[in-house]
Amino acid sequence: MDAIAMGLDDTFQFHCTQCGKCCIDREDILLTPRDIYKICGYLKIKPLEMFKTYCESYIGDSSRIPVVRLKPQGNAKRCVFLKNRKCEVHAVKPSVCALYPLGRFMQVETEAFNRGELGGATVQYLLQDDVDCGDKSKTHTVREWLLGGFIFRFRGVQVAPKGVHFF
Repeated sequence: MDAIAMGLDDTFQFHCTQCGKCCIDREDILLTPRDIYKICGYLKIKPLEMFKTYCESYIGDSSRIPVVRLKPQGNAKRCVFLKNRKCEVHAVKPSVCALYPLGRFMQVETEAFNRGELGGATVQYLLQDDVDCGDKSKTHTVREWLLGGFIFRFRGVQVAPKGVHFF
């Protein structure tokens, strides 16, 4: 991983111009159970219909746990919800999309991982190095981005108080 880990109060520059470029060449739009719940509610469909229509699943190479992702569409590997350069589920977009252009990963010491221990794992953030959309006209801290980008909001209410360790 070439990117440098960022703390919650580190800053980065990014402003979404709603160009849709971040939704193209994507094979990595992974869904959490919460994402699936929100999207199903928004589209008024059952989870099974969502899985059959929009998703695919596989076992993670290193994690060995089931992973659900949105099926990339066509040669451009476009997000299934991108229509006319706009997100059809923007109001309930997946967490990974709300986090963009940041990435999130778990830092685990190799020896602890090899022993099957995750107790010392820490959540880290990074600025993705392949960002070719938007502009750099606004400056944010990681904390501000997390609190403002739907990550910790539910029905417009902040659900993670300040000072909570984000994950």
